[in-house]
Amino acid sequence: MITISVAAADYATSVALFAREVWVEYYSPFLGFEPIDYMLNKFQSAEQISRDIKRGYTYYVAHDENRLVGYCAARLDEHSLFLSKLYIERSYRKQGLARKFFELLLQMAREHDKSYIWLNVNKQNEAIALYKHLGFVVTDAKVTDIGEGFIMDDYIMEYPI
Repeated sequence: MITISVAAADYATSVALFAREVWVEYYSPFLGFEPIDYMLNKFQSAEQISRDIKRGYTYYVAHDENRLVGYCAARLDEHSLFLSKLYIERSYRKQGLARKFFELLLQMAREHDKSYIWLNVNKQNEAIALYKHLGFVVTDAKVTDIGEGFIMDDYIMEYPI
């Protein structure tokens, strides 16, 4: 049985280790190892996750018994909720876990009277289909220089509330 809870900053190392496993498996085919390693160190390290939590991000973690099988992170903005991260272990994908995370985020957004949820997603990411299925629409595209010669080529997607 899968349970979802809010992660405290002291759980950041576990989340970072899990992120490395998922990212290498999922993103290697279309991003390559070098950019993945750079982005993991920059955005998914235990230190960065701890900083995110202290800066107001909420990290939800999903466990199947004692095994971490997915997580997502979000931050409330002035008028919206920013979905920063959503990662699920391969064997747990397409089983409704992303929807469970989304429902928690939707509840959070509604409780704080936000008008939409938004995210950035790599233009080559198969998860675009999932987000569209959940009701997100592409509203823009953005290329961001993240340093060391790497860029993020993303769609911006929104879910109106």
